[in-house]
Amino acid sequence: MHAALYAMKYRKITIFFTLFSFFFVFLGNSVLANTRLNQVINQAARQDSLSPQLRLKPVVSMDNKATWIGGEHTAMFGLKVGAEQYPYRFGVGYCGLFRTIVVPNLAQNPHTNLAISFGYWNFWLDRLWFRDKHWEVKTAFQLGYGRLYMSQTNPVNDALLWRQAENVGLMEISQDFHYKICDWFAVGAAAGYRFMLNDDDLIQQNIQAPMYALRLKVFPIELIQVIGKKKAK
Repeated sequence: MHAALYAMKYRKITIFFTLFSFFFVFLGNSVLANTRLNQVINQAARQDSLSPQLRLKPVVSMDNKATWIGGEHTAMFGLKVGAEQYPYRFGVGYCGLFRTIVVPNLAQNPHTNLAISFGYWNFWLDRLWFRDKHWEVKTAFQLGYGRLYMSQTNPVNDALLWRQAENVGLMEISQDFHYKICDWFAVGAAAGYRFMLNDDDLIQQNIQAPMYALRLKVFPIELIQVIGKKKAK
């Protein structure tokens, strides 16, 4: 019994440090690669302005996704703001459930209900692997910190048995692509996984889960530019 518990804790700690090591190695390589790229460009074209791909560009995008909370399929809404310096994007965002999820509390007592409400702030980093006029392929990382609310009730009379509010940490990794139909509109998809960093079985079983998205993307900055050009004519 104790050996199984220690093995489970060791596995969670191993996953935690593996993910964080991968993230910071990735970030370090990103900084080094970007520095070298800037050095090459500065040496090759000191008198010219930087390539458009190397300028810092503002980024605003939705971060809606489908996932499973407490075993129930549901949706989360999100918003990201930040900047891009090709081939990286980075910034901050927020993501949360559209509604409170109520499911049978299978982890503790299947004859009771578990109500779950969940939202978090995050730091996000995207690595663009390929981009041309139409296609874009990237890997997305998020480190999040937020608040999780859970309560257990009796489904017969709705009596409250207990309520819990806890700070939670998480990491999300996903693969994302889209196809641009025009300068300001695209269709795309993403798939990934949400890892909960809290060492709590109830949180792990109910919140840690796969996620995916089927997206219709509107790029507001590009849309404003297109409208501006039409008005200028």
